[in-house]
Amino acid sequence: MNWGRKSNKGPITLLKILVIVFSIALLSVALIFLNYHIRQKVFFDLKPVALKNCIMKRFGSANDGGYVMCENLLNNVQSAYSYGIGGNDDWGCDVAKQYNLTVHQYDCFDTNQPVCTGGKFIFHTECIGAKSKKKDNKIFDTLSNQILKNNDQGKRLVVKMDVDGDEWFSLLFTPETVLSNIDQIVVEFHNWDFLLVFFNPIIKKLKKTFYIANVHFNNCCCPNKFLPSPIVFEVLFVNKKIGIINEAESKPILPNPLDAPNLPEKIDCLEQAF
Repeated sequence: MNWGRKSNKGPITLLKILVIVFSIALLSVALIFLNYHIRQKVFFDLKPVALKNCIMKRFGSANDGGYVMCENLLNNVQSAYSYGIGGNDDWGCDVAKQYNLTVHQYDCFDTNQPVCTGGKFIFHTECIGAKSKKKDNKIFDTLSNQILKNNDQGKRLVVKMDVDGDEWFSLLFTPETVLSNIDQIVVEFHNWDFLLVFFNPIIKKLKKTFYIANVHFNNCCCPNKFLPSPIVFEVLFVNKKIGIINEAESKPILPNPLDAPNLPEKIDCLEQAF
């Protein structure tokens, strides 16, 4: 004990409190502006191009679970992959029946296996991930490994991916040699704020192999003037080996008339900004 000695630690003064509050507010504003800037960059990078040899068709459900793709550019596909099933795969059923394909379905969270009369499904109780791992008794593996295990290496593929955030690193770490065999891939990106910084490298990587042919905002959470990019959005990528740019048109018609609101009870997001 320091008898008779005054402590150097005085009470927190009002000035100190104000400095702390101001610093927190300043940091919050800086993070908001950074987030806004990143979202603007995401919005810019998502701009689709017009393809003159793409005939669009909607595959799958009338609302959530349905995706617009280039119908005529799927004729040479040899195998299909559907990630994120949730007990329903209308997209896979349409693709399986129209192109006589086997659809490999992947879902380790909901293992209810959908039925497709006239179509062939193979259900895998595992998920896609950036690396092979087992977590909470659930198996994750890479796109490359799953293709290899199905003896589909070198085949032309079509892929649908709606996996609630696992798409980010799964695609980031997929080799370009694997991506080059995918004729079309439609992805629903789940735009969690802390993952936004990884979006631009992913899109830059995918654009080496693919054109962005269509974008649809999930109307669960539409963008606004404060958040210029959507929270959840579907993107159609078409391989540059088969897609042909329409030089006469700078951009496709958006919103695409075949797109539909994911939530039918809500108005769809507007996409005229493209």
